[in-house]
Formats: sequence, structure tokens, C-alpha cells
Amino acid sequence: MGSYWPDLSRYVNNGRIYGAQLREGALWFSGDDHIYINNSKSLQITGDLTIFITVYPFDIDAVSRQGLVFKHYNYEYELIMNNDGSLTFYHGDGSWEEINSPSGMAMTEKVWNRIGIVRKMDDMAVHFYQNGQYMGAVSFTKTPVASSYPVTIGWRRGTSFYLLGFIGELLLFNTALTQEQMRILDELTSPYGTA
Repeated sequence: MGSYWPDLSRYVNNGRIYGAQLREGALWFSGDDHIYINNSKSLQITGDLTIFITVYPFDIDAVSRQGLVFKHYNYEYELIMNNDGSLTFYHGDGSWEEINSPSGMAMTEKVWNRIGIVRKMDDMAVHFYQNGQYMGAVSFTKTPVASSYPVTIGWRRGTSFYLLGFIGELLLFNTALTQEQMRILDELTSPYGTA
């Protein structure tokens, strides 16, 4: 693997690893590490979007927030974990719109959490999934626009919001996966042990 996180899609958006270490098949982020991916057209997803990420948070309330996936909160997408384990998804049209995870959805410390975020433009809602279960939808009003910003994983760029924990998988789709597709994706997710 070396110093790159390989993109296995046809787009080859390989990420440069800064500090994160491969351990037992997953990347360990120690609280000041990240992965940097150059901007590309394939990452400028402004319509339907699915984010699927497996995360093992080590210390959820270590800081006020921990970055998971960041393109830009004012533009295409961002997913961040709050210090109570809840999630916030951002996107925007040049100014941000905040979409909080449904009540009762929170990450659990020191276990693998399989998280799905599906933005559907036809119903103007973000649909949330956790460990294969549909958790609900939250409406939004803004239509996202593209930016030239890179993607960072494990860090909200320009802040101290770094992840303390593991990331096993991250999948981005420029389509809104269905509930059945999300269920199957969750079943196919590789186990990573206890980290």
C-alpha cells in the first residue's frame, strides 16, 4: 500500500496518506492524520450521492467533532461525527446547509459502525443508515454546487477536527442507492476484527 490509499474504481482517485497507519486491514487515524485526494470531476458530486463508510471510533468525545469525509460543507458534501456520536451531513450552494442524523442514531465507541448516507434529489432528503438499518430521512432545501476543493478523509481540512479511530472502507457513489442495495452493501462489508 505504501503512502497511497488506492481507489479501486475506474476513476483512480488515489489518496495520499498523511500519518494514518495500516493495522489489521484498516487505517488507524491517531487524531492528527488524514488522507488527501486531489479534486476531480468524479468527486464533484452535486446530485444524488451515496456515502458508505465503516468507522471504529476510539474516543468519540475526545474533541467536539471528528471529520470523516470532507469535500466542502459549502459545496458538494461533508460527513462529520459530533462528540455525542451523532452525525452531521453538510452540503451547499456556496453557503452551507446542515442536516443532522435522525434522533436515536449515534456511533458507538470501540466497535465497527457501518454508516450510509444517501442524498436523493428527487425527494430532497438525506437518508441515514446504520449497521444495515434504515434510520430515517431528513429534508433539505439547497441544491449543491461543484467546487475545486480536494477531498480529505479523517479530517475537516483547516480545523482541528481529526478522527481518532479506524476507517475500514469508504465508498462514494454518484447515485442514490436503494434500501435493498444498502442492505446488501452492509452484508458484504468485510469484518475487521476488534481493532
